Amino acid sequence: MSKFSGNRFKRFPGFTLYKALELPQPARIQEEVKKDPNLWAVPISLEVLPDYDADYVFVTLLNEDGTGERYDEIKASSIWKDLTAVKNNHVFEINMDTWLGYTPHDIEKQLKEAVDILTEAP
Repeated sequence: MSKFSGNRFKRFPGFTLYKALELPQPARIQEEVKKDPNLWAVPISLEVLPDYDADYVFVTLLNEDGTGERYDEIKASSIWKDLTAVKNNHVFEINMDTWLGYTPHDIEKQLKEAVDILTEAP
């Protein structure tokens, strides 16, 4: 089971991407936020990942045993390889330490990184 970020959580990339940069949310995220405006994450399985398909995917990995191996398994799956962002080389691994902060300075760093990533994306 993985966690997928929502819109109005107190931390995590969703605030910067969806609120500060006003990027459009995938339809499934919009549905989840309508159910819970305070949403911060939704546990999802690999099988339903296509329901959250997006043009861009930002990935953060916890520094726990097995995380890297599980991510490698996910990336090797046909489900992952069929995602729009994967097909278009729009998957970006971002640093958890940078993206967990919620101070103005943290958000400023996140905004700069997000803009750099999105403007340099193929």
